[in-house]
Amino acid sequence: MEKVYSDFLKERKRLWLDKKISSETKNKKDITDEKIQAIRDKYLPEADQRYDYSTWFLKAVKEARPFITSHPSTFTHPDAKTTAILFKGGFTVDGYLKSGNVEINQKFDVFGNAATNAVVLDTFIFLTSKGENGQSIIESFREPTKSSEQFVASFNLDYTDVVSKFHKMFLIPEKLVTNKLVKQIYFPLSEATDYHLLSLLPSSALTFEQKSRIDEMKFSKSAETARANKKQNLYDENGFDELFNLTVLGYGGAHPENISVLAIQNRGAAYLLQSTPPVLEKRHIRLPRYDFFKNSLWMREYKESFQSLHKLAMASVNNVHIRQAIENIIKYIVDQVLFKALSIRALEPDWTLDEYYQALPLYQKIWLDNARADERETNETWLDDLTQALVRWLFRGYEDCLKQDAITFADGELLHVRSMIENLIQKDKELLI
Repeated sequence: MEKVYSDFLKERKRLWLDKKISSETKNKKDITDEKIQAIRDKYLPEADQRYDYSTWFLKAVKEARPFITSHPSTFTHPDAKTTAILFKGGFTVDGYLKSGNVEINQKFDVFGNAATNAVVLDTFIFLTSKGENGQSIIESFREPTKSSEQFVASFNLDYTDVVSKFHKMFLIPEKLVTNKLVKQIYFPLSEATDYHLLSLLPSSALTFEQKSRIDEMKFSKSAETARANKKQNLYDENGFDELFNLTVLGYGGAHPENISVLAIQNRGAAYLLQSTPPVLEKRHIRLPRYDFFKNSLWMREYKESFQSLHKLAMASVNNVHIRQAIENIIKYIVDQVLFKALSIRALEPDWTLDEYYQALPLYQKIWLDNARADERETNETWLDDLTQALVRWLFRGYEDCLKQDAITFADGELLHVRSMIENLIQKDKELLI
């Protein structure tokens, strides 16, 4: 414990000094190593006092307050001061991106003015940092060991009191306070006291975990090497991934310290992935005015199938596998046509009574209008007419799609295809009726 604590103070002191040096050398070109060392020497006494081994821990215990949160309200509005909500969801295999389902490096955050309090910020970082056993410091305190007890005793503090104060930093207070600036939407239920919360607070941990992973993807050393190799047309065994159309969100503007610790660490910047609605293809069920095969079927939808059929018909071999493949394609085309017909049949019955559709052949009215279900069962002549029309459409569709490349089928082949379609119609007879 002593070593983890000592290393933590050294690192925080180094970062504090680097920040002071950076602020004084910003936009200055004539900076030498001697000037940098002079700035370091100027702030070193303050750094030593701020991160003194014997006093820092005492200040951390004194300043320990419940400012630890997982869902900062300040992400909605910088002035939305609410209770520090702390939620750690459990892992469930439900496919949702939510708290508990993502392995996050930094699980908690500190929001509001507490983020500008150096002691609170440093305490949070210290308690969530990992020890040599892989546990966080707060976890080590909750499960007392000889090392942790001796460490606390070296500051003449009561172990139970220290653990209690640190533990409260990770608890939700009993009194919950919200703020109108959060702008949450509540939907009342039948019971006056019950409601659904429709607008959730964002998880800053998830937000910046996403940023961390995207930054690793885009700016890691291996990714930069792979991009450099790509520019030189060199092979790279690892390659790289790319995300396009990212939007950068700025939390807090020029003052991310008003938002949260994680916002400070990421300079207030987070990413939004591209989120655009899908481009939906317009699909209309077009009622046939005078012929289902001409009015309701778009030949381009079957072009690929007819082209595949042509390739098989032109094959240099004619074996059982080729013939079976041809039959499968014809069956697929017929199934698509019948499915379109069933889509029309699902519409409001008696649509064929409208004067606009009076030119439609009788067999198609019987086939496509659900109001004529009885006629489909008692009169089967419509089924023969449908079979002949489907055969004619199939050959005409093949010729229209292939144009001058279309081959002329022999009489025997025409009879075989006709027989094949008749068999398909008979097999699907129950579905057609």
